[in-house]
Amino acid sequence: TRLDTLYGATFFALAPGHEVTREIVADDPALAAAVDDLDQEADTDEKNGVFTGEHAINPATGEKVPIYVADFVLADVGTGALMGVPGHDERDHEFATEYDIEIRQVVAPEDGEANVSEAAYTDDGVLVDSGEYDGVASAEARERLTEDIDTAAHHTQYRLRDWLISRQRYWGTPIPVIHCEECGPVMVPDEDLPVELPEFVPAPTGNPIEEVDEFVETECPDCGAPAERETDTMDTFVDSSWYFLRFTSPNRGDVPFDTERANDWLPVDEYVGGIEHAVMHLLYSRFVTRAVSDMELLDVREPFDHYLAQGMVQLDGAAMSSSTGNVVSPVEIMNEYGADTARLFMMGAARPSKDFDWTERGVRSSNEFIRRLLGTVENFADGDLATTDAGERPVDAYLAREVDATIAAATDGYEAFRFNEALREARGLVSLLGQYREYTTPDAETFERGLRAAVRLLAPVAPHVAEESWAALGNEGFVAETAWPEPAEEVGEYDAERRLVENTREDVRDIIDVAGIGNPERIEVAVAPEWKHRALGVAIEADDDVVGTVMADEELRAHGEDAADYAKDLAAEHQALSEPLSPDREYDALDRATWLLDREFDAEIVLERAAEASEELASKARPGRPAIEIHEG
Repeated sequence: TRLDTLYGATFFALAPGHEVTREIVADDPALAAAVDDLDQEADTDEKNGVFTGEHAINPATGEKVPIYVADFVLADVGTGALMGVPGHDERDHEFATEYDIEIRQVVAPEDGEANVSEAAYTDDGVLVDSGEYDGVASAEARERLTEDIDTAAHHTQYRLRDWLISRQRYWGTPIPVIHCEECGPVMVPDEDLPVELPEFVPAPTGNPIEEVDEFVETECPDCGAPAERETDTMDTFVDSSWYFLRFTSPNRGDVPFDTERANDWLPVDEYVGGIEHAVMHLLYSRFVTRAVSDMELLDVREPFDHYLAQGMVQLDGAAMSSSTGNVVSPVEIMNEYGADTARLFMMGAARPSKDFDWTERGVRSSNEFIRRLLGTVENFADGDLATTDAGERPVDAYLAREVDATIAAATDGYEAFRFNEALREARGLVSLLGQYREYTTPDAETFERGLRAAVRLLAPVAPHVAEESWAALGNEGFVAETAWPEPAEEVGEYDAERRLVENTREDVRDIIDVAGIGNPERIEVAVAPEWKHRALGVAIEADDDVVGTVMADEELRAHGEDAADYAKDLAAEHQALSEPLSPDREYDALDRATWLLDREFDAEIVLERAAEASEELASKARPGRPAIEIHEG
């Protein structure tokens, strides 16, 4: 279950045999009969369901969602009960379409759009229409929601099946069993191991080893009577599913592996491989590891801590394949653009686990970015970029905080193998540095720190460019050997500051667009009064009676109808409310960012606290959503 899609859950589904289903239908013979019919049809391809007349509560939105009994929910898989998120699950989408259930999008692609009314968007992305989690990446949202929801917890479901290891082929490990008419199957004694394959040219059909009499015919180890060897061989995965154990002591000739060294090294921290490994090689490796552990030859029972399935590089929508000629040669790309460009494009195009399309436009964009970075470094290093030592201006403070936030976010991205997010942060910082120097004469120390951070953050993916830039900036040694950068100040709640700034800029754009303002001359921005922040905090802590709880506060009650009206708004949005920045923090964040509005709209920017703004403008401001008034020239 993808917890990042929780806000999009619009129905709840139970297996026909679930205990809750039995409770619901116990006193309703007609409903029980309909459920019985479902169970009988459960092997069809169609998704069938019965509305129970009952509802569940979505813990994120507080909304009631209908409970269905559905034949595609299996009682013996997971809990036999699941939330239906038709916007982000193909099976749920099919069911919702059939039964006219709302389809709601709560995850959007990082780049581009998805029409969930037509088809489910099943990849990770960025949360939308998800309250306080708007703008948060799927992986981070899953972790935060697990922490924030009292009843949520990580749980692993196992559905393992026996592994049929025998096959009728020549190439494979012989099965050390002898079949005796008197004794039955008998294990080959340890001193006679290993059983080696007979050397001959096998026939292309049938079980080839059966034809080799000198191999098949033998004696029973127990009674000495004539007997026959097992002629099936083991799946070759039996041989290739424990190499990680052997790697810990490759020079030992007396044992398969050194137990002490294997216990010291294992489990493997990270396994990177194709998705086909997940259901074959990795599964068999787990079987072998557990069997060896049961034999008390190994302490660990899981060989790998984490698995990353890399996606495929596609060309024209199809996976690259040398057999079809649908390929782009990395050598050609490196000859034309360099290895750093190729890596920057591939690592930045999508998460490692996702497929992505190879595009010439994307490659050129990555190369142009590298050239811009080198040009910026060269201009700064050569003294061609005018700087100052101001350092105290809001614009300098904004850039300094963005450097800290970028370091923190990029570090998180790298550590979580979300390389595209780390690179997006680094590239965004380089772009911001360009905007900064275009808008004003940069503070030298602030600009250089940002440039150094960007170079260091890019080094894992673009090492050649990073080393060249690092040296040009006057540093000694290799950037690869330099300590990883850390934020100069704690970046707590910086995501909230970023969302505040971006939402405000977007609101200004929307007002200009809707009002048809061609020449904005003056833009007034007013933050919400302190009492609204207080009311929001009270509402978040309230149970059901939000209005009553808010109006029970003496300070809030003093604001009369304004407080009552605001309390009603908060009640309507109760489940989606989130802790705001303080009034001062909100004002300071916008104050540092006013230069972005000035640069984009070429207008006078007036930022006001609620007490300084007109009563009409201040009344429209809400925590996290300042009021905006635009005067046309």
